[in-house]
Amino acid sequence: DLRVQYACWFAARRDERSSPQERLQWLDKLKQSDPDNALPNYFAAEEYFKSGQTELAAKELNAASTKPRFRDYSFDYVQNIEEAYRSAGYSIAEAKLKGFESYPCSINSLKPIRDGLRDLASFYRQGGDEASAQTVQQIGLTLCNQIAGASPYLFNAFAGIALERCILEDMDPASPAGEGITAQARLEGLNQYCETLKATSKHTVSLLQNMSDEELITFFDRARV
Repeated sequence: DLRVQYACWFAARRDERSSPQERLQWLDKLKQSDPDNALPNYFAAEEYFKSGQTELAAKELNAASTKPRFRDYSFDYVQNIEEAYRSAGYSIAEAKLKGFESYPCSINSLKPIRDGLRDLASFYRQGGDEASAQTVQQIGLTLCNQIAGASPYLFNAFAGIALERCILEDMDPASPAGEGITAQARLEGLNQYCETLKATSKHTVSLLQNMSDEELITFFDRARV
């Protein structure tokens, strides 16, 4: 079951005693079970970057950039938590809130991938291969878009923004960073969008605390859709 494989990898990633081989083993299983999912390739690249195996990391990044989605099965996990609390006697609204609070964030640290992308692009530039450096940066931008679209939760958006900022800051300001937009224009728009998200997120907790049960149920059902 691919969800079990993901859960085993996620647990191993959080366990300091686990070995890179163990984590890669679960990621390999997940690649086979969910071949359209970019997540196992990105986090396999993370493992290779951390161990200095740059060529293998680049191979994983190339594979990830061709896949249509970034999926961490979080909605299945949230649904399971919600049903567990329902079976324990909690109301529908309380159970949905517990599920929301338990969201397992697999992207809470993208630093190894971010640093690996920057180092790889720098390596190509130092060797005079500007085309490969730009390809690496475009792969990074693809990852940002996949992360931002993976769920409606704000920390997915913030994680994607933080990574994208690092990539854009390393690019030539006039270089393309999407359809009809330069890196500089994208960075400026991203900074403005981030401030909007921060302002919005300040009100989230107080809004949830003051919603009726019916409003909470509607909110979480809409978020899942």
